[in-house]
Amino acid sequence: MDILEIKALAEKGNSLIEESILNLLKLYPDGLSNSEIASNLNLRSSHEGSQTNYLTYSVLGNLMSKNMISKRKYGAKNVKFFLK
Repeated sequence: MDILEIKALAEKGNSLIEESILNLLKLYPDGLSNSEIASNLNLRSSHEGSQTNYLTYSVLGNLMSKNMISKRKYGAKNVKFFLK
């Protein structure tokens, strides 16, 4: 496998995660937190026990940049993501 094939595979994986998040958010019109999204898609992660769910958070950022989803804050730390 060469580098172009590896990049194409990674891009396909990212697209599948984006599609999964969008389909999940269709089921939850009241929105979901990053943690809820990661749990629902079985993508929960951690790094040395303190940093969690950066994969889904990163993909959510990409979807916001593409103007496909939005986020709303609830209180000081609670954030939910919604379809636009």
